[in-house]
Amino acid sequence: MCGIYSGLSPIEFYHLYKHNQSRGSHSSGFLYIEDEGYELVKTSKKNYTFFPDIKNGFYLGHNRAPTTSGDTKGLSSCHPFSFGRAIAAHNGILTNTEALEKVYGIKFDVDSQWIPYLYDIMLKKTHLNLKPEDAFRYMLEDIKGTYGIWLYDIEAGSVF
Repeated sequence: MCGIYSGLSPIEFYHLYKHNQSRGSHSSGFLYIEDEGYELVKTSKKNYTFFPDIKNGFYLGHNRAPTTSGDTKGLSSCHPFSFGRAIAAHNGILTNTEALEKVYGIKFDVDSQWIPYLYDIMLKKTHLNLKPEDAFRYMLEDIKGTYGIWLYDIEAGSVF
């Protein structure tokens, strides 16, 4: 299974990245958030070094280990995934992707891609007028499986 982690300093984050290499080394993705914006980095290189110059910020990471034999490898399947105003990564397996495909008429290569997609869909349901934390909660109700998730809402600047 994959590894997801976060840190408040580049040194702390780098140590967590190294410790999570045992959780997955097919690819790694990093999201660095600061007041002025964010930086998203993805790599399929093993032992990649992500060490931003800026010292004050919040770091989110993901090391990938595919969980099913049919999973693709490389940058196309590298977390985090983004859709609309959401960037997300997850560890685990979503078990209801076939049902979601029937409801929404879309198919993704990696089950994790459903997370930012559903979050964005929830926010766009204007008749609900949801706050980001409510959209995140409702998105969680739509997915089934075993998982851990981090999600960044670009517009609200919120991390879940």
